[in-house]
Amino acid sequence: MTDSTVIAVSVALVTRRLTPDVARLSARLVALGCGEGCEVLVFAEDDAVAAPAPREPLDVGAQLVRIPHGRGLGYNRNRAIELSRGETIVFVDDDCSPAENWFGQLLAPLADTEIAAVMGNVHIPPSTFLGDSISALGFPGGGSAGFAVMFGVDERGFTDHLSTLNCAIRRRVLDGVGGFDETMTFGAEDGELSYRIRQAGYRIKFQPTAVVDHAARTSLSEFTRWFFRRGRAAYQFSRRAKAGAVIGRRLRSYKTIVRQNARDAKLLAIVPLLIASVVLQEAGFAWEWAFGRDNARMPG
Repeated sequence: MTDSTVIAVSVALVTRRLTPDVARLSARLVALGCGEGCEVLVFAEDDAVAAPAPREPLDVGAQLVRIPHGRGLGYNRNRAIELSRGETIVFVDDDCSPAENWFGQLLAPLADTEIAAVMGNVHIPPSTFLGDSISALGFPGGGSAGFAVMFGVDERGFTDHLSTLNCAIRRRVLDGVGGFDETMTFGAEDGELSYRIRQAGYRIKFQPTAVVDHAARTSLSEFTRWFFRRGRAAYQFSRRAKAGAVIGRRLRSYKTIVRQNARDAKLLAIVPLLIASVVLQEAGFAWEWAFGRDNARMPG
């Protein structure tokens, strides 16, 4: 592919380090349909660079861009937007595995020019008892509870939420709302972006057939870190938007989760985990309120 090639789609894989698993995922993304008119870019944090480095070709057919370490996901994703050439930017998490028809299914709704962005679906493969119980809480991307339960989908298939775990967004929309908020350093930068996309009047389509697999979280230490960080992110989000609607929807989703698992032995773990997740998020929220600092730019 030459620099003169017109790029319609850029697939951005943002990761903390270039591992063999990331290389394998990059190769799979290339194989799933990224040929002429598409590029796969891996944005990997690197202590050795102070600014994004020039692209480096990877053996798997993708390109590597080294970016500074420790700037936060909002910063990382904005560099992905700036350094990609596509008119549509696809984000997928570095620990996902897309299905065979994922690429075409994710992009299909964008044939309607009125649709600004597409949110794909996530499947959590069977795991341990604890892992299955954690994924039943609805994370990541809806977990085994389902995206519609956690984030809401209307009768026409539209939603108010995007997750960079598996989504496609038009560049003109990202430019129109100012990209990601770089002060969102603990996650939820995609939820905050979703809020501004919807506030600007753009529409987000949920595409349940664009599926990626995502392994369950299987340890209590991972669970604890995850929900504490979510609490910190929730405080950062609360400085941008009113959280009442989000809280109300989340409480309704918890009721649905309990009903879904009422006859399942996992309920004995799910209820304590739900309670623990709320406590951890409240603790993270309080911690960020007391000790957090804005350390990057907000979107323009």
